Amino acid sequence: IAWCAARKGLRTIVLEKDRAQWATGAAAGMLAPVGELDFGEQELLALGLASAGRYPGFVAELEAETGLRTGYAPCGALAVALNRDDAEALRRLHSFQRSLHLDAEWKNAGECRILEPGLPPRIVGGVHTAHDHRVDPRALVRALERAFEQAGGELRSDAPVAAVKVASGRAVGVELESGETVATEQVVVAAGCRSGELGGLPEEARVPVRPVKGQLLTLRGRAEAPALESVIRTLDVYLVPRDDGRLVVGATVEERGFVAGLQLLERVSADLPLRETLLWMTRGAINIMDENRDFLRLIIMEGLGGDESALEQYRRLVDLWESALTTVLQRYTEKGELQDNSPQAMARQVIYLILMAFQDTLMGRHVSPEAAPEERRQALSAFVGDAMNHLLPNPQTS
Repeated sequence: IAWCAARKGLRTIVLEKDRAQWATGAAAGMLAPVGELDFGEQELLALGLASAGRYPGFVAELEAETGLRTGYAPCGALAVALNRDDAEALRRLHSFQRSLHLDAEWKNAGECRILEPGLPPRIVGGVHTAHDHRVDPRALVRALERAFEQAGGELRSDAPVAAVKVASGRAVGVELESGETVATEQVVVAAGCRSGELGGLPEEARVPVRPVKGQLLTLRGRAEAPALESVIRTLDVYLVPRDDGRLVVGATVEERGFVAGLQLLERVSADLPLRETLLWMTRGAINIMDENRDFLRLIIMEGLGGDESALEQYRRLVDLWESALTTVLQRYTEKGELQDNSPQAMARQVIYLILMAFQDTLMGRHVSPEAAPEERRQALSAFVGDAMNHLLPNPQTS
């Protein structure tokens, strides 16, 4: 919107809390109005199809103007069934898609593996939606930022908006959290799931949306491994390939709690085409959570809930992480791909990094941020010392 407005000669300013973070920074980039269709979403489908139809031209114009790639690919998507129950659910969805005259084709197990040779033998079928596609959200936003500024737009990435200023029923500007007021003739609210929380909006203008918790990992396989071509989905998780060989793994966890989310990587390793390839986390849960502090706090507070003492809760959380990671890594040891590292040792290394990333959040529940550094160090030592000794050899603990 901002790019198009600036190109038409309108003086345009974008006010952001952070540059390309939040949902954009953690999105997988699926453009799948057919593959992600659910029952009762016919009106949303019409909007999605219209948007998808404009995407190729939009991306081509953006890439030509900026010289930047967006990671866009009309690759198609394949929803696979891993058992008979999954197949029954997918067949119902496929019948619904066909009743709306959508391009969705049922594939048996062999046909699925012809499309994607890396799929496991135990799949029983799937639905191929040839006109679904994908994009790299971060790359897309980088290109949009450049195009917007080239067109004369002003981008402020450290300017969180507190409220919309309204006079005589019209938006006349916005007030930043810093107290600064930016006067304007028109305001476009594009704050995603936070749009309804802005101050100053009349009730009829508030968007009834809410955030939904999700999990995302970015993995990289060995160079000789067969790469995915399509977006792959099961009923639980999805895989979105990137042009540089990375693989985005995601799952939406809506009202399902913390433990369900932690099982994401294990579900993927059991269900989808990791096959004989060891996939390394390049930008996994630690960075995702670190960049989304609100989400990180939710994870920690859920993990440390209950009536037990803080240290007992903390140990319980650590044990859960260690168990989940060790189970996943054990699969690769059995294949002879982790000969020089025990699964438990690798799991502990990952947990150590998680603890370091989380220490400020953990400490915030037990000692004031204004406390003297020595007091904070002592509190940290008392709080996690036993857990660290349980996890790591003494030199690494130090």
